[in-house]
Amino acid sequence: MIRCLSVALALLALAGLACAADWCPLFAIERTGAISVRWEFDAAKAVVTVNGKVGVFSPFVKRALVEDEVVPLSGYPRFLNGDLWIERPFLERLGADDGTLALCVSDLPEVEAGWGLAIRRIVVDPGHGGRDSGVRVEGIAPEKQLTLEFARLLKDRLERLGFWVALTRDEDRYLSLSDRAEIADRCRADLLLSLHFNGWEDPGVRGFEVFYPSKIPSSPQVSRVAERENLALGIESGRIEDFVKIYWRFKKERDFQTSKLLAQLIGRSAGSSVDGLVERGVWGAPFAVLVKAPVPAVLIEFGYLTNPEEARLLLSRGYREALIDAVVEAVCACDIVLWLRRGGARWRGRMGAEPTN
Repeated sequence: MIRCLSVALALLALAGLACAADWCPLFAIERTGAISVRWEFDAAKAVVTVNGKVGVFSPFVKRALVEDEVVPLSGYPRFLNGDLWIERPFLERLGADDGTLALCVSDLPEVEAGWGLAIRRIVVDPGHGGRDSGVRVEGIAPEKQLTLEFARLLKDRLERLGFWVALTRDEDRYLSLSDRAEIADRCRADLLLSLHFNGWEDPGVRGFEVFYPSKIPSSPQVSRVAERENLALGIESGRIEDFVKIYWRFKKERDFQTSKLLAQLIGRSAGSSVDGLVERGVWGAPFAVLVKAPVPAVLIEFGYLTNPEEARLLLSRGYREALIDAVVEAVCACDIVLWLRRGGARWRGRMGAEPTN
């Protein structure tokens, strides 16, 4: 059940998006008895029934199916303010009556603050800093500067939605691995998001990657990326094995599962919503900053500064904001999923079925 809900919530829409069609609040309509909504969690899709007629959609596809007939959508289904919204043509094709369609609205509501259900405190870690410049490419700001710019933007977006957010650094200074872990611990963080940019010998390599802590790297290239980032923190390859042993001995399984869930949500959200993005996958890797972190943590590599085309995108305002929006959407989705795991029936109250105390 949780898996499909995590998918359904991963595409939270932020305020200000243009709407080309009327939008229908499925949870609100379901409460009238006019439709039923069933989540098929393993298949990552929602099934809506109107008078025996069945429609299916995924929040990551701009189309739906009604009795095997394709219904084009101009936008992705979106989770906003306790409801799941889909465009009116979907319900029209299902044969919803005029009274049901009257509940649709011409514009999506603005996003309400008030997140922080299970994830209340987030530490954002701009990678590198000070004497550690990270990836350097001639004519482009060093990685340490770009991670700080992205971190400030991410902090602002998350705070607008009600999360408490701290940066490990808000200036150009060096932080050791212990410093970063200590900040997350001192802040009593629920999540650590470590931001980075990649580089490679081959300038043709590009793409967006997300990492979660793992005993064994997912591939030889992932191993090389992790080794490079660890060396920047002064952690040699032999020593990382000690950190990994400590992680798997003392870390709760729940922390690992949360890290992996968030990494997958970020990857799916970015891959489905950021134009021009090349997906390189979601990987497990023994990054020191992940295995040393006292809380669930992910490391995001936004792209390759060594690829000229991708570097131009990463320096553009629109592409940056799209990437940050994708991360924010995934954090909101993870917040709901964790809250559901911990609260169970309370989630239905959050959706508006019944008020909760």
